[in-house]
Amino acid sequence: MEMKLRGDYFRGEFSHHQKLDLAGAQERILKRCPGDLTHTLWEAPVFHAHVDAVIASAQEGFETWRKLSFEERIGYLKKYQEAVRRRKDEIALALALEVGKPL
Repeated sequence: MEMKLRGDYFRGEFSHHQKLDLAGAQERILKRCPGDLTHTLWEAPVFHAHVDAVIASAQEGFETWRKLSFEERIGYLKKYQEAVRRRKDEIALALALEVGKPL
């Protein structure tokens, strides 16, 4: 299984939705499968320039979320629940590979 990373998500979009450029990153995170260290799951660039924008986006998101009614929040959480259920096998495989455990 190859995991596809699309960059940092903030202000409603992925920062590198076309292609992740590892060359411009200040750091890189490499995740290998603990059960098979020859299997690279993903490699992610770290861009320090995004930190302030990501924090501001999170604060704006919280302000929006806190203004929603209880019923509106339930609606969003149910949509999330449905999306997770549709992809539960994919998510289970990804988690198993990340921790090196068989399903």
